[in-house]
Amino acid sequence: MSLLIPLYVHPAEDPGAWHRLITSADRTYGVVLNPANGPGESPDPAFTAVAGALRAAGARLLGYVDTDYGTRSAADVVEDARRHREWYAADGCFLDRVSAARGELSAHKALVRVLRRQGTTCVVLNPGVHPAPGYARLADLVVTFE
Repeated sequence: MSLLIPLYVHPAEDPGAWHRLITSADRTYGVVLNPANGPGESPDPAFTAVAGALRAAGARLLGYVDTDYGTRSAADVVEDARRHREWYAADGCFLDRVSAARGELSAHKALVRVLRRQGTTCVVLNPGVHPAPGYARLADLVVTFE
């Protein structure tokens, strides 16, 4: 079994948790990096270091990006994903608080298409509930329960 791990604690606050994750990184589906409820305004050296160690250990890195249930602009979401790729060498993104509504499906489809064109190789959607049909085809993984 491989797990998606969202370790939402700063590496300086709990280096032991990060060390344990790094030593088992090759058994995870992916690790969600969340320096500042997203990538932050500038690279965080502590997250740069753990991202490098995780990558060296075989982990897939996913940058945390909040969509605010589809109300956040696509440009801002795409920019957060770009920062995660550039600053932390993230392979993909963990889109949090994704709408599960049928009416938002086309907007999410367009967003995922842009992300993939710009180099995002893995997309995880987190509506936190079972979404309308069609969402599963957009992503590599859909989180329906936390």
